[in-house]
Amino acid sequence: MELNVAVELDGQDRPVLVVGGAIDLATRERFLDRGYEMIRTSTSEEVVIDLADVTFLDSLGIGALVQLNRASSEASKRMVLRNPSDRVRSLLRRIGLESAWPIE
Repeated sequence: MELNVAVELDGQDRPVLVVGGAIDLATRERFLDRGYEMIRTSTSEEVVIDLADVTFLDSLGIGALVQLNRASSEASKRMVLRNPSDRVRSLLRRIGLESAWPIE
C-alpha cells in the first residue's frame, strides 16, 4: 500500500504532518520517521497530524500514533489529530482511543 506524507505549517505556525493512504506494516516506519523529525525540529508547543486522507489504519498504525504521542510528550509538545477520516475515527472509537488525543 502507498503512503504520502508531507509536513506543512498551518495558520497558527504549527507543524502539520499531512498523511494520505495506508498506515500499516509496509508504511509505518516512513510515517514514524517523518513524525519524529517533525517533533524534533518543531519549536511549536503543538504538533498536528492530519488524518483526513488516511484510507487504512491497522494496529501497527495505532501503535505508531501512540509512539508519536509519547515522543511529543517527552519533547513537551501536545499532539493533536486533525480531520480523522470516518474510517479512522470509527476505529479510534471502537478501541477506546477517540478521546486519547485532542481532535480538531
